[in-house]
Amino acid sequence: MVTTWIFAFALFITTSLLFWWSTRGYYKKQLSKTELNQWSTRTYRWQGVIFVGTGVTLLIILLMKWAGMLPL
Repeated sequence: MVTTWIFAFALFITTSLLFWWSTRGYYKKQLSKTELNQWSTRTYRWQGVIFVGTGVTLLIILLMKWAGMLPL
């Protein structure tokens, strides 16, 4: 059970960082430098990263459980 939690946490970090990295250029193009440094913009961006990372992680874990790859 502990290895499942470690795997889920590592998967969450990986998917979140991949999403953050892939959207970084888009936000730099769309927003000015002063807008990027505002807390409201940062909060909005990181909130999206956390939501997408959580959703993708849950989807992957559920698919792996359905396929019988995870003993939950």
